[in-house]
Amino acid sequence: MWNGEINPTAAVSYGALLDTGNFVLVGTNSDYLWESFKNPTDTILPSQTLESGTVLFSSLSETNFSRGRFELYFFNGDLHLSPLAWPTEFQYDPYFTSGNSSKLIFNESSGIYVIQSSGTIAQLPWQSQNVAPNVAGNYYRATIDYNGVFTKYAYPRGTNGEQSWSIVEYIPENICSAIFNDLGSGGACGYNSYCRMLNGRPTCTCPTGYSLMDQNNPFGGCKPKFPLGCGLGDASENLKELYELQELKNVNWPLGDYERLQPYSEDQCRNSCLQDCLCDVAIFGNSICWKKRIPLGNGRFEIGNSKALIKVRKGPWDYPGPTCSIDKKEKSILLGSLSASLVLNAFLLILAPLILFLKQKRKSDRVSEVLTPLETNLHYRFSSFLLLIITDDRIVNDLIVMNRNFIGYSDTGKVLYNCLHGKVFSKLFQRKKCGGR
Repeated sequence: MWNGEINPTAAVSYGALLDTGNFVLVGTNSDYLWESFKNPTDTILPSQTLESGTVLFSSLSETNFSRGRFELYFFNGDLHLSPLAWPTEFQYDPYFTSGNSSKLIFNESSGIYVIQSSGTIAQLPWQSQNVAPNVAGNYYRATIDYNGVFTKYAYPRGTNGEQSWSIVEYIPENICSAIFNDLGSGGACGYNSYCRMLNGRPTCTCPTGYSLMDQNNPFGGCKPKFPLGCGLGDASENLKELYELQELKNVNWPLGDYERLQPYSEDQCRNSCLQDCLCDVAIFGNSICWKKRIPLGNGRFEIGNSKALIKVRKGPWDYPGPTCSIDKKEKSILLGSLSASLVLNAFLLILAPLILFLKQKRKSDRVSEVLTPLETNLHYRFSSFLLLIITDDRIVNDLIVMNRNFIGYSDTGKVLYNCLHGKVFSKLFQRKKCGGR
C-alpha cells in the first residue's frame, strides 16, 4: 500500500495532477500536504528541483520497478551517482561527481544544471546522443535508468514524428569504464559479465561458457555452465585434458588479480592458467600475465593490446559426472543383497506381532502361572534366537550390512560401496576403480 507520509492530523481535501506532472494532495487550506516533485523515485520533470537530502534511485531491471542498484544524491556539497550494495542502501564509491553543488534544476526549457553553494549556475558534462529536439514540440523527462545512466529523454507532442521516448543526452559518457570499485563491484553489468557501449547505451555480454544469472535481466551478471575450482574430481586429473582457453580480445576485468607473472610469454601464461586450478581467467598483454578467479568484477570492453583467456571445460558443459558400469557378476551380488534385505524385513514384520501377542497373552493369563507346552516351546525358541542375535556380533554386523542400502562393513572385511562421483567402488571380496573422467 502506498504511504505518502502525510501528517496524520492533516485533512486532505483533494488530489490533483498539475500540468507540470506534479501530483499533489491539497489540504483544506489549499496548501500542498504532499507532492510527487518532493518525493521522486527514478525520474524528474521540467520545473522540478532536487535539493540536498533528495535521492533518485534506479529500478532493478527494465521490467522490475523495485528499488535498484544505482542512486543519484547529494553528499558533502556534491552531486553523486553511485552503485549500491543491493539489496541494502550502502553506497559504494561514486562513478560521477559534479563538484560543488547544492541543487539540481530541470527548467521549463529542458535544461538540467546544478546550482553551486555560491549561487552560480554550473553546467553538467552531458554526452549528446541526438540533435536537441524542439522544446515546444516535445515532452521531457530525466531518469536514472536501471543500468545506472542518468538520461534525458524527449517524446514528441501530437501525432507527428516517432511516438516513443528518444535519448537526448546522458551522464556519464561511458559507464562501463566509469565504475571502478575494488569492493563489491560487479560493474555496470554484474559479476562475470563485461560491458560495452553501443549507441550511448551499455550492453552486457557473458563470456564463452557462461550464461545469465537471471534470463530476464542482462545486467544481473553471469555464471559458469561447468564446474570450476580445485574440486576433488580435478585433483587427480591432468587439467589440460579437462579445460581449454577461449580468447577474448580487448576485454578486461581490472582489479581482483591474485597473481602477476612478469616477464611472461603468452604460451607460458596459458600453461600456467591451465595447470592452476585456482585460475579461471588470465589477462595477457605487454609480457604480463594477470591471473584471476571468479567472481570477476568491473568487466568492460577496452581497446588495447591485451586479451582475456577464459578457461572453459572441454566437451559437453552439462558435465554429468562419472559413470559406473556394473557387470553381470556385480549385478547378481546387488540383487542377492537386495533379496536378503527384503527377506530380513519380512521376517521382522512377522516377528514383531508375534512378540506382542505372546506378551499380551502372558499378561492376560493371570489365573495360572504355568505355561502350556506350546508356549514353553515358543518362549524357549524365541528367547534362544534373541540371545543368539544379541551375543553374536557377526550376525548383528551382517544384518546391519544387509539392511544399510548395501553400504557398510562386517568383521569379515566384506565391503560394498556405491559408485558415486568417481570414488573407489569396492564389491564383496575385492576392490575395483570406478570408470569415469
